[in-house]
Amino acid sequence: MLAAALIAGGLVLPAALAWIGTLSSQWPLHWQDLQRLINGYVLIFLGSGAHLAIEAVKSAKAETKPSFQAMNDWILWLHVRQTPVLWGIAYVWLGYVLLSVGMPKLDWSAAFFAGYSIDSVTEVLLDRFQTTIKVKTQALVAVTK
Repeated sequence: MLAAALIAGGLVLPAALAWIGTLSSQWPLHWQDLQRLINGYVLIFLGSGAHLAIEAVKSAKAETKPSFQAMNDWILWLHVRQTPVLWGIAYVWLGYVLLSVGMPKLDWSAAFFAGYSIDSVTEVLLDRFQTTIKVKTQALVAVTK
């Protein structure tokens, strides 16, 4: 299922971004950009995969006693964490679309390192959003009492 999501996104997202250029002359991407869009997609996911692998190695080295880690049994780890991994893929898709539209001439190094950092950035933003929601909710509850 995860591989199908990656492949489907690699086929659909670049083609959709290039196709939108046929509808609007203001759109920065066109069919002649399709190969560059596909390359960017692959590089962003390679960067994201590199980040996942490095985090797994760091986690394995930090453990002093055996535990369930991605390095020990990665197929089972992917199965158990399938939903968070799918959300991670969706975040990388969103980052890919935003980068492709915002930076139409995205080079290979920027694409790779953007993929490397996308999940960290979304995690920080989601944590901050969750903290803000908690504080605002507590303030609202205090006002209504």
